[in-house]
This record gives sequence, C-alpha cells and structure tokens, in this order.
Amino acid sequence: MKIAIIIPYFGKLPNYFPLFLKSVEYNSNIDFIFYTDQKINSSSSNIIVNQMTFKELNLRIKENFDFPIALDTPYKLCDFKPAYGEIFHDDLVDYDFWGHCDVDMIFGDIGTFINEDILRNFDKVYEYGHLCLYRNDFNVNSLYRNTDVIDYKKVYQNKGSWCFDEKYGIQKIFDYHEMKTYKKIDMLDISPQHFRLQRVLDGEVKNYKYQIFTYEKGHIYLFYKNLTEKLVLKKEFLYIHLQKRPMSIETDDMECYVITSNSFEKKEFGEEVTKEDFLKYDKKSLLKELQFFIKNQRYQFSRRIHKYLNF
Repeated sequence: MKIAIIIPYFGKLPNYFPLFLKSVEYNSNIDFIFYTDQKINSSSSNIIVNQMTFKELNLRIKENFDFPIALDTPYKLCDFKPAYGEIFHDDLVDYDFWGHCDVDMIFGDIGTFINEDILRNFDKVYEYGHLCLYRNDFNVNSLYRNTDVIDYKKVYQNKGSWCFDEKYGIQKIFDYHEMKTYKKIDMLDISPQHFRLQRVLDGEVKNYKYQIFTYEKGHIYLFYKNLTEKLVLKKEFLYIHLQKRPMSIETDDMECYVITSNSFEKKEFGEEVTKEDFLKYDKKSLLKELQFFIKNQRYQFSRRIHKYLNF
C-alpha cells in the first residue's frame, strides 16, 4: 500500500534536520511531502518539497472550512493535523494511507513495524501526534468533524493549542466510534523534563540502569542492561522523538552514530558494549537535570497562561 506523510513546516529547521532527512531517505517506500518556506536539499525520490509561505498555506487551509479559523502561528498547525486528509486531498489521491509526523525525531525502519497486515486491518495507526497514519477514505478523513466528543469548530476557532492531534484529541473520537486503531507503542518518546535520555510511556518514565541509543543505517536501537541482567540486550524501535531538546552534532557520519542527552556522536563500539561505553554515552548530570526541570516548569506555566488568556 502507498503511504504519504504530510509535513508542513515554517521557520528555522532544527540544526539536526539533515540527520532526520537521512533517516527519511532510508524509508524509500514512503513519500514525505513537505510544505515549507525552508530550503530542503535532497535528491531522494521519496522527498517531495512544495515551496510556499505560511500565508499561502493558511489560505489553503481556510478554503477547507465554511467558518473563520484561528491559525496565526505555525505551532497551531498541530491542531489541524487530523484534517490533512481533506486539506491536502488533491495531493493524496494516489495514496492508500496518509499521515503526519514531527521533524524533531530520527526514523528507524518504518516497514519493520508497519506492515501490510496492519494497514489492511486498521483505519488509524498510532495515537500520538509525532507520528500517525490514517486510511485515506472519506469516512476516516472527515471523522474529526464529528462533535459527539470534541467540537472541532471550537478547536479551530480558538488560538490556543488543544493538542487535537494527540491521544486525548482525535483518538478519543476514533475510540468513540469504534474505529480500529493500532495502538502498540513502537517508538522512543524521550522526556523533555530530564537531561538524561529517558523514555516516556503514557506519562511514566521507563528506562534502564544502563542504556545507549543508536542510529545504524536506517535502524534505531536501544542497548540496555539492568543490575540483575548479565548480558547487554538490544531492541529495535521505529523512531526516537527528541522533543524540545537542544542537540549538537559531533560526528560527520550520518549513517551510524550514538544519540546522547545533548549530542549525536561517533559510534565507537560494535555489538559488544562495555561498562565504559555506557558511562561515556549515557550522560547524566544533576545540575543539568535541575536546569531541565526548571525550563519545563516555565514552559508548562506559560502554556497554562496562554490557554487561560485565549480560552
């Protein structure tokens, strides 16, 4: 089945966007369609770039609705993600599924986790806004318009963020109507509240005593070990999401690297991982943990104020 992932993006791209792009190029059986005011350099046939301004996209989105919408900033686009099947209908005619994703992430091998059997049996794949797929048909594409659970008009007429693309947004509508959603958590969603790379699952931090995250030629791996385990274990994931995390690039190798708490670094070990490797790459700092905590609290406070002022 043919899949397209829609990515509207306006403003400065993350400094590690070339690494994101390389991970996208490895998934050559999926088309990634950008709508952006930024220059994206890629010769890969699965990367399609539509150059436009935010104002031009804004006008295109407004044409999809018969009431005024509030879309003053690119950040508000998150709430419009569930409507992309309608908004970009003309560009999705040839696809069986369409989706959306963030760019503050690195993909592994998508095909390892999303196979033909899943696509045949589910109308929606995954629950979280950083990657969702939807079956490309009228009933699915228009389901967000149902107002039994959440009133989409209220969402789209309000300047504040409703997280309509997330588990407690559009997914509640799908669940209410008993639309089949594939909900297995195949990704590494990294907590923005901690300096150390720690995975979050439904609000709970899940991590190991020793852990290293790597990207290796189109695959994302976690090497891990607890005190009770004798051997280092290795598990593959669909992608790693590095939300709101400043990162530096400390390697020239875009094919193979370690993802640390604040950088992408040269991978200097093979399948055998030593304690020294964990100490080197599994970065920890009490001071930086405090800084991350304070930064996150400020961010959450500002969001509450913004929501109060706009709702």
